[in-house]
Amino acid sequence: MGGGDVGASFSDDVLWTTMETGDEIRGRDAVRDFILAMHTGEFAGLAPTGAAVRLPIAALMAQIQAASGSTGRAATGADAKR
Repeated sequence: MGGGDVGASFSDDVLWTTMETGDEIRGRDAVRDFILAMHTGEFAGLAPTGAAVRLPIAALMAQIQAASGSTGRAATGADAKR
């Protein structure tokens, strides 16, 4: 995203669902603020450094889907298991 506003790519009615708890956050600003708080605060007991980190998200998601047997269709409401 090049350091820009992560929320700029979200629709006005974006929905974030935390799968472990079922908690939902709705709306561009609320979801953006949640993601920013999650990624700028403490992680596993370590204080934030402010350092930029680049993650190969597509590769990571492919590994997670392969490990879980997911087809990645859960966001569309389709069955996510093979």
